[in-house]
Amino acid sequence: MFASIHLVDPLYSVPTSGASSLEKHRLARCALEAFRDWFSGASVAAYASLAEFETSAARDLQLDLILKLDAEGVELEDCAAQLRAGRLASDGLFFRLCGCDGHDAPECEDGSSCQRLFRRLLSARCEGSAWSAGEEVFFEPPPPDKHCMEHRTRIATSSPRDRAASEGLRLLRVVAEGVSRGVVAIRDAPKPDGAILGVKRRGDFVVAELEEPPWVQLSIEDDWLAEFSELQRLEGAPAPVNAWMLQDGATLGFGVLLAPE
Repeated sequence: MFASIHLVDPLYSVPTSGASSLEKHRLARCALEAFRDWFSGASVAAYASLAEFETSAARDLQLDLILKLDAEGVELEDCAAQLRAGRLASDGLFFRLCGCDGHDAPECEDGSSCQRLFRRLLSARCEGSAWSAGEEVFFEPPPPDKHCMEHRTRIATSSPRDRAASEGLRLLRVVAEGVSRGVVAIRDAPKPDGAILGVKRRGDFVVAELEEPPWVQLSIEDDWLAEFSELQRLEGAPAPVNAWMLQDGATLGFGVLLAPE
Protein backbone atom coordinates (compact mmCIF):
# COMPACT_ATOMS: atom_id res chain seq x y z
CA MET A 1 0.00 0.00 0.00
CA PHE A 2 1.21 3.50 -0.82
CA ALA A 3 2.05 5.77 2.13
CA SER A 4 1.36 8.91 0.12
CA ILE A 5 0.06 9.74 -3.35
CA HIS A 6 0.61 13.11 -5.05
CA LEU A 7 -1.63 14.01 -8.01
CA VAL A 8 -0.87 16.85 -10.43
CA ASP A 9 -3.43 18.08 -12.95
CA PRO A 10 -4.23 21.64 -14.10
CA LEU A 11 -7.92 20.70 -13.98
CA TYR A 12 -7.76 20.83 -10.18
CA SER A 13 -7.43 24.61 -10.43
CA VAL A 14 -10.73 26.52 -10.33
CA PRO A 15 -11.25 28.16 -13.78
CA THR A 16 -12.25 31.81 -13.91
CA SER A 17 -14.80 31.43 -16.70
CA GLY A 18 -16.29 29.12 -19.31
CA ALA A 19 -19.00 26.50 -18.76
CA SER A 20 -16.90 23.78 -20.39
CA SER A 21 -13.89 24.53 -18.16
CA LEU A 22 -16.06 24.60 -15.06
CA GLU A 23 -17.55 21.23 -15.96
CA LYS A 24 -14.09 19.72 -16.54
CA HIS A 25 -13.02 21.05 -13.14
CA ARG A 26 -16.12 19.57 -11.48
CA LEU A 27 -15.51 16.16 -13.05
CA ALA A 28 -11.83 16.28 -12.08
CA ARG A 29 -12.77 16.99 -8.46
CA CYS A 30 -15.30 14.13 -8.49
CA ALA A 31 -12.64 11.80 -9.87
CA LEU A 32 -10.25 13.00 -7.16
CA GLU A 33 -12.74 12.14 -4.41
CA ALA A 34 -13.26 8.69 -5.92
CA PHE A 35 -9.48 8.22 -6.06
CA ARG A 36 -9.21 9.12 -2.38
CA ASP A 37 -11.85 6.50 -1.57
CA TRP A 38 -9.91 3.85 -3.50
CA PHE A 39 -6.71 4.62 -1.56
CA SER A 40 -8.27 5.44 1.78
CA GLY A 41 -5.24 4.04 3.60
CA ALA A 42 -2.87 6.53 1.98
CA SER A 43 -2.38 10.26 2.23
CA VAL A 44 -3.61 11.78 -1.07
CA ALA A 45 -2.57 15.32 -2.05
CA ALA A 46 -3.59 17.21 -5.19
CA TYR A 47 -1.82 20.05 -7.02
CA ALA A 48 -2.76 22.17 -10.03
CA SER A 49 0.80 22.30 -11.36
CA LEU A 50 4.24 20.77 -10.95
CA ALA A 51 5.43 24.11 -9.58
CA GLU A 52 2.79 23.94 -6.85
CA PHE A 53 3.87 20.39 -6.08
CA GLU A 54 7.50 21.45 -5.75
CA THR A 55 6.72 24.29 -3.36
CA SER A 56 4.16 22.36 -1.28
CA ALA A 57 5.64 18.87 -0.97
CA ALA A 58 8.35 18.07 1.54
CA ARG A 59 11.83 18.87 0.22
CA ASP A 60 13.14 15.41 1.04
CA LEU A 61 10.17 13.59 -0.53
CA GLN A 62 11.37 10.68 -2.69
CA LEU A 63 8.95 9.07 -5.14
CA ASP A 64 9.06 5.34 -5.84
CA LEU A 65 6.80 5.73 -8.85
CA ILE A 66 5.99 8.65 -11.16
CA LEU A 67 3.11 8.16 -13.62
CA LYS A 68 2.45 10.49 -16.53
CA LEU A 69 -1.08 9.67 -17.73
CA ASP A 70 -2.25 12.23 -20.30
CA ALA A 71 -2.72 15.06 -17.77
CA GLU A 72 -3.75 18.14 -19.72
CA GLY A 73 -1.02 20.77 -19.78
CA VAL A 74 1.62 18.63 -18.04
CA GLU A 75 4.34 18.05 -20.61
CA LEU A 76 6.69 15.08 -20.70
CA GLU A 77 9.70 17.39 -20.41
CA ASP A 78 8.30 18.81 -17.17
CA CYS A 79 7.93 15.34 -15.75
CA ALA A 80 11.45 14.41 -16.79
CA ALA A 81 12.66 17.49 -14.90
CA GLN A 82 11.39 15.83 -11.73
CA LEU A 83 13.94 13.09 -12.31
CA ARG A 84 16.74 15.61 -12.70
CA ALA A 85 15.56 17.34 -9.53
CA GLY A 86 16.07 14.13 -7.61
CA ARG A 87 12.45 13.39 -6.75
CA LEU A 88 12.59 9.85 -8.10
CA ALA A 89 14.07 7.32 -5.67
CA SER A 90 17.24 5.53 -6.78
CA ASP A 91 15.30 2.33 -7.47
CA GLY A 92 12.14 4.16 -8.59
CA LEU A 93 10.32 4.04 -11.91
CA PHE A 94 9.05 6.81 -14.18
CA PHE A 95 6.17 5.59 -16.36
CA ARG A 96 4.47 7.41 -19.24
CA LEU A 97 1.25 6.26 -20.90
CA CYS A 98 -0.45 8.15 -23.69
CA GLY A 99 -2.94 7.27 -26.35
CA CYS A 100 -6.19 7.93 -28.15
CA ASP A 101 -9.58 7.07 -26.70
CA GLY A 102 -11.18 6.65 -30.12
CA HIS A 103 -13.01 9.99 -30.29
CA ASP A 104 -11.25 10.70 -33.58
CA ALA A 105 -12.83 7.73 -35.36
CA PRO A 106 -14.76 9.35 -38.25
CA GLU A 107 -17.79 7.05 -37.97
CA CYS A 108 -18.28 7.53 -34.22
CA GLU A 109 -21.00 10.16 -34.65
CA ASP A 110 -23.38 7.69 -36.32
CA GLY A 111 -25.38 4.77 -34.98
CA SER A 112 -26.62 3.96 -31.50
CA SER A 113 -24.72 4.91 -28.34
CA CYS A 114 -23.70 1.25 -28.10
CA GLN A 115 -22.24 1.22 -31.61
CA ARG A 116 -20.44 4.52 -31.01
CA LEU A 117 -18.85 3.09 -27.85
CA PHE A 118 -17.61 -0.04 -29.61
CA ARG A 119 -16.31 1.89 -32.61
CA ARG A 120 -14.34 4.08 -30.23
CA LEU A 121 -12.95 1.01 -28.46
CA LEU A 122 -11.89 -0.50 -31.78
CA SER A 123 -10.06 2.68 -32.82
CA ALA A 124 -8.56 3.41 -29.39
CA ARG A 125 -4.84 2.82 -28.97
CA CYS A 126 -2.09 3.59 -26.51
CA GLU A 127 1.65 3.44 -26.13
CA GLY A 128 4.12 4.23 -23.41
CA SER A 129 7.64 4.28 -22.12
CA ALA A 130 9.38 3.76 -18.82
CA TRP A 131 12.60 5.05 -17.25
CA SER A 132 14.56 3.25 -14.57
CA ALA A 133 18.13 3.99 -13.56
CA GLY A 134 18.46 6.37 -16.49
CA GLU A 135 17.39 3.85 -19.15
CA GLU A 136 14.28 4.28 -21.30
CA VAL A 137 12.18 1.43 -22.67
CA PHE A 138 9.30 1.92 -25.14
CA PHE A 139 6.41 -0.50 -25.22
CA GLU A 140 2.97 -1.14 -26.62
CA PRO A 141 0.24 -2.96 -24.70
CA PRO A 142 -0.52 -6.58 -25.63
CA PRO A 143 -3.32 -7.03 -28.17
CA PRO A 144 -6.78 -7.59 -26.69
CA ASP A 145 -8.33 -11.03 -26.52
CA LYS A 146 -9.36 -12.32 -29.97
CA HIS A 147 -12.87 -13.24 -28.84
CA CYS A 148 -13.27 -9.79 -27.29
CA MET A 149 -12.18 -8.08 -30.53
CA GLU A 150 -14.55 -10.19 -32.61
CA HIS A 151 -17.44 -9.29 -30.31
CA ARG A 152 -16.58 -5.58 -30.40
CA THR A 153 -16.39 -5.66 -34.19
CA ARG A 154 -19.74 -7.46 -34.47
CA ILE A 155 -21.50 -4.96 -32.19
CA ALA A 156 -19.90 -1.95 -33.90
CA THR A 157 -20.68 -2.98 -37.46
CA SER A 158 -24.03 -4.81 -37.41
CA SER A 159 -27.61 -4.13 -36.32
CA PRO A 160 -29.50 -5.99 -33.56
CA ARG A 161 -31.64 -7.57 -36.30
CA ASP A 162 -28.59 -8.91 -38.14
CA ARG A 163 -27.01 -10.21 -34.94
CA ALA A 164 -30.21 -11.96 -33.84
CA ALA A 165 -30.56 -13.62 -37.25
CA SER A 166 -26.93 -14.76 -37.48
CA GLU A 167 -26.83 -16.11 -33.92
CA GLY A 168 -30.30 -17.72 -33.94
CA LEU A 169 -31.65 -15.44 -31.20
CA ARG A 170 -35.10 -13.94 -30.63
CA LEU A 171 -35.67 -10.37 -31.75
CA LEU A 172 -38.36 -8.34 -30.02
CA ARG A 173 -39.35 -4.69 -29.88
CA VAL A 174 -40.50 -2.68 -26.88
CA VAL A 175 -44.18 -1.75 -27.27
CA ALA A 176 -44.95 -1.02 -23.60
CA GLU A 177 -48.74 -1.21 -23.93
CA GLY A 178 -50.45 0.73 -21.16
CA VAL A 179 -47.17 2.15 -19.80
CA SER A 180 -47.53 5.94 -19.76
CA ARG A 181 -43.80 6.63 -19.83
CA GLY A 182 -43.19 4.08 -22.57
CA VAL A 183 -40.34 2.30 -20.81
CA VAL A 184 -39.77 -1.29 -19.66
CA ALA A 185 -37.34 -2.12 -16.85
CA ILE A 186 -34.30 -4.35 -17.22
CA ARG A 187 -33.81 -6.39 -14.04
CA ASP A 188 -31.08 -8.65 -12.69
CA ALA A 189 -33.48 -11.55 -12.12
CA PRO A 190 -36.77 -12.76 -13.65
CA LYS A 191 -38.99 -11.44 -10.87
CA PRO A 192 -40.86 -8.17 -10.28
CA ASP A 193 -38.66 -7.16 -7.34
CA GLY A 194 -35.37 -7.83 -9.13
CA ALA A 195 -32.92 -4.94 -9.01
CA ILE A 196 -33.39 -2.50 -11.89
CA LEU A 197 -30.26 -2.27 -14.06
CA GLY A 198 -31.70 0.08 -16.66
CA VAL A 199 -34.63 0.55 -19.03
CA LYS A 200 -35.48 0.24 -22.68
CA ARG A 201 -37.84 2.66 -24.38
CA ARG A 202 -40.77 2.10 -26.72
CA GLY A 203 -39.39 1.21 -30.16
CA ASP A 204 -36.09 -0.21 -28.90
CA PHE A 205 -34.98 -3.65 -30.09
CA VAL A 206 -34.44 -6.51 -27.62
CA VAL A 207 -32.20 -9.46 -28.50
CA ALA A 208 -33.07 -12.38 -26.20
CA GLU A 209 -31.36 -15.73 -25.72
CA LEU A 210 -33.62 -17.41 -23.16
CA GLU A 211 -37.34 -17.36 -22.38
CA GLU A 212 -38.91 -18.08 -19.01
CA PRO A 213 -42.49 -16.85 -19.55
CA PRO A 214 -43.40 -14.13 -18.98
CA TRP A 215 -39.69 -13.14 -18.86
CA VAL A 216 -36.92 -13.09 -21.45
CA GLN A 217 -33.19 -12.98 -20.77
CA LEU A 218 -31.13 -10.54 -22.82
CA SER A 219 -28.30 -11.84 -24.97
CA ILE A 220 -24.83 -10.30 -24.97
CA GLU A 221 -25.67 -9.49 -28.61
CA ASP A 222 -28.30 -7.02 -27.35
CA ASP A 223 -27.19 -3.38 -27.69
CA TRP A 224 -28.02 -2.42 -24.11
CA LEU A 225 -26.42 -5.48 -22.49
CA ALA A 226 -23.35 -5.32 -24.73
CA GLU A 227 -22.75 -1.69 -23.76
CA PHE A 228 -23.52 -2.22 -20.06
CA SER A 229 -21.29 -5.31 -19.82
CA GLU A 230 -18.40 -3.61 -21.61
CA LEU A 231 -18.55 -0.60 -19.30
CA GLN A 232 -18.68 -2.92 -16.28
CA ARG A 233 -15.65 -4.82 -17.59
CA LEU A 234 -13.71 -1.60 -18.16
CA GLU A 235 -14.47 -0.59 -14.57
CA GLY A 236 -13.14 -3.92 -13.28
CA ALA A 237 -16.44 -5.68 -12.52
CA PRO A 238 -15.77 -9.43 -12.58
CA ALA A 239 -18.72 -11.57 -13.65
CA PRO A 240 -21.05 -11.40 -16.68
CA VAL A 241 -24.33 -9.57 -16.14
CA ASN A 242 -27.73 -11.31 -16.11
CA ALA A 243 -30.43 -9.04 -17.53
CA TRP A 244 -34.12 -9.85 -17.78
CA MET A 245 -37.20 -8.09 -19.15
CA LEU A 246 -40.88 -8.77 -18.63
CA GLN A 247 -42.52 -9.62 -21.94
CA ASP A 248 -46.15 -9.70 -20.82
CA GLY A 249 -47.23 -7.08 -18.28
CA ALA A 250 -50.65 -8.56 -17.47
CA THR A 251 -49.66 -9.36 -13.88
CA LEU A 252 -48.82 -5.68 -13.35
CA GLY A 253 -51.92 -4.31 -15.04
CA PHE A 254 -50.24 -3.59 -18.40
CA GLY A 255 -50.53 -5.10 -21.84
CA VAL A 256 -47.83 -6.57 -24.04
CA LEU A 257 -44.47 -5.05 -23.17
CA LEU A 258 -42.25 -6.78 -25.73
CA ALA A 259 -43.57 -7.95 -29.08
CA PRO A 260 -41.82 -10.34 -31.50
CA GLU A 261 -40.49 -8.79 -34.69
